[in-house]
Amino acid sequence: VHAGLHARMEFEFLEPIRPGARVRSRGSVVDKYERRGKPYMVTALVTEDEDGTVLVRGRFTQMLFRD
Repeated sequence: VHAGLHARMEFEFLEPIRPGARVRSRGSVVDKYERRGKPYMVTALVTEDEDGTVLVRGRFTQMLFRD
C-alpha cells in the first residue's frame, strides 16, 4: 500500500489487554472508494487473545497518495 493520510479511526475496546498477554491483530481491506478525486481505503482489524476472545475491533480510513 502506498503512503497515505489517516482520515478516520474508530476503535471498540471490548476487554482489557492484560500486561504480558499474548495477542494477535489481523486486518483486511473492506472498502475502497474515491471522494473528490482522491482514493480512499478502509481497513477493519480485530485483536484477539490466545483463547480467541476478541479484545479490540477497529476500522480506519486512509486517503491514499497517488504516484
